[in-house]
Parts: sequence; C-alpha cells; structure tokens
Amino acid sequence: MDLGRLILVAVFGGLLGILMMIPLRRAFIVKQHGQLTYPEGTACAKVLIVGEQGGASAQTVFAGFGLAFVYQVLMQALKLWQEYPKKAIVGFKAGSYRSRRARY
Repeated sequence: MDLGRLILVAVFGGLLGILMMIPLRRAFIVKQHGQLTYPEGTACAKVLIVGEQGGASAQTVFAGFGLAFVYQVLMQALKLWQEYPKKAIVGFKAGSYRSRRARY
C-alpha cells in the first residue's frame, strides 16, 4: 500500500469515527451513566457530566489534569526521579529502587 492511500484511509477513518461518535455520545455515555459495565465508560461519562455542570466540579477535574502534568514534567523533563525502579531491595520479594545517577 502506498503512502498516499494509507494517509487517505487514516484521515477518512478518523473523520468517520468522530462523526459517528458525536450523535452516539449522549445515547451511550450520558444516558447510560451508572449502568455501564466497564470502568472506562463510567469515567468518560463522569468527565462529560462534570464538564457540562461546570463550576466547582469542573475545577476539580482540571486541577487533577494540572497536577498530573506537573508530575510528568518533573519526572520526564527535569528527570528529578526515575519512572521505573532498577535495583532489588533485600528482604522485599518484589521491592526495588533506582538511584538518581542511573540513566535509562
């Protein structure tokens, strides 16, 4: 498959997904809140409902996004700590740590 056809299929597939999700969002997420089987659907419904309510509820969600952003910047951009541990801790079956000097 050539690159032009691949890009065309990807763009049209993305547009089709977006256009189909707009009318189905209310039916599948908002109206079935509390009846959804999977936690991802419940979390998506909660974010959408809070976004529609606005005010203090939306402030809590955006504060969480901000806190997560700051955490990732400190960990990945400034490399203040490692994401994954490196050395095993004696006495703990699955415990491990990584020193600050260790590189990926």
